[in-house]
Amino acid sequence: MTEGNKYPLREIAEDSRGNTLLVQDNEVGGRTYWSDEIGGGVFVWDTALVSAEMLQLALDTERKLAESGQ
Repeated sequence: MTEGNKYPLREIAEDSRGNTLLVQDNEVGGRTYWSDEIGGGVFVWDTALVSAEMLQLALDTERKLAESGQ
């Protein structure tokens, strides 16, 4: 990020494997989440796109599909 950026990235958490979750305010008043899990960074979630409830539903579904071998 360049110095003086209106929406700077902030480190907020680290997972069990040492990957960092970052958050950035966005232009519409929400937040965009990023991770350094993949080299160069990767988009995780934007609160302006879908609700936390929908994101949780997708995560729950993915867990169930993975557990069933699908």
